[in-house]
Amino acid sequence: QLPVSAMLNEERAHIVERVMPGVVSIHVERQRVVKETVLRAGTPREEEHTVTEPGVGSGAVISKEGHIVTNWHVVEGGQNILVTLFGEESSRRASLLDKDDQLDIALLKVEPRRPGEEFAALRFGDSDKVKPGHMVLAMGSPFNLRETITDGIISHRERRVSDTYTAYLQTTCTINPGNSGGPLVNLEGDIVGLVTRKLLGPEVAASSEGYGLAIPSNDVADAIDRLRSRDRPRLYLGLTVVDWPEHFWQTQKTPEAVVVKGVTRLSPAERAGFQLNDIIESVNATRIQSTGEYTRAIRQLKVGDTINFVIRRGGEVKTLKPVMADFDKAVPPAAEAKTATVHGI
Repeated sequence: QLPVSAMLNEERAHIVERVMPGVVSIHVERQRVVKETVLRAGTPREEEHTVTEPGVGSGAVISKEGHIVTNWHVVEGGQNILVTLFGEESSRRASLLDKDDQLDIALLKVEPRRPGEEFAALRFGDSDKVKPGHMVLAMGSPFNLRETITDGIISHRERRVSDTYTAYLQTTCTINPGNSGGPLVNLEGDIVGLVTRKLLGPEVAASSEGYGLAIPSNDVADAIDRLRSRDRPRLYLGLTVVDWPEHFWQTQKTPEAVVVKGVTRLSPAERAGFQLNDIIESVNATRIQSTGEYTRAIRQLKVGDTINFVIRRGGEVKTLKPVMADFDKAVPPAAEAKTATVHGI
């Protein structure tokens, strides 16, 4: 078994050699106005001044032209965005092309310093093929320590937390401040997730390591395609759905159904007749048993598509046909839903 272990060791080193040139460090400067009380001629008075707050994160190069993907929360509010590429000591100014704040994705771009310069771009893998137990590597700049690698496995495929609708990949890779926006790669060197956060327990120092979360690469790639093309709008139905049983992970079970927990007023979903507690049986003849399956089914659609939903309401089976809308042109997303958003589109 020793030769096999040695081969695996070398393979992992080769993966790092191939992937690391596409991993970047991101520094952000944010300015904010602060007030403080000072003494002038013995009289206290309140004065305002501007302070610059630095921030650090990671990112992945995704095109030879210099497009970079990171988390929106890494660059949000930044007046200056500086990117340091692999092997370079000086940083380059990056421009923010677009963002999907709902998914926490930002698309940046750096310009070449010389004619014909190309950037080392990473590939997106298929996150739908990721399984618990698969080995992965997280790369980035935790605590501003550039080119840091941590390893682990995928410990859960569809982890959800209460303040977001995203179904994350959960990993045992150590994740710390500065890792956000960096790639989570498989043993083929492909991006399967974008590191975004880690779960924190009540005993932070003891319980937070080994519980990292990453946005699945298929969600990231879909968002990036839309942001780069600018003619692919965000999809909008006005539905909020959850898995049933709602806390299935606490009993070590798998979800059995998807239940409607919110219907946005004046949305396509409301116009089609959706009601709270409807059970979604299928979408366009595809059986739906989890919010992950629901998201993947919806992801295939485009604005203007009529969708065939088979739902169960009490003892009755119904077919509802909402029309997919453009998120930015439909009723404002801030319109009140009949319950809080858990997992919506």
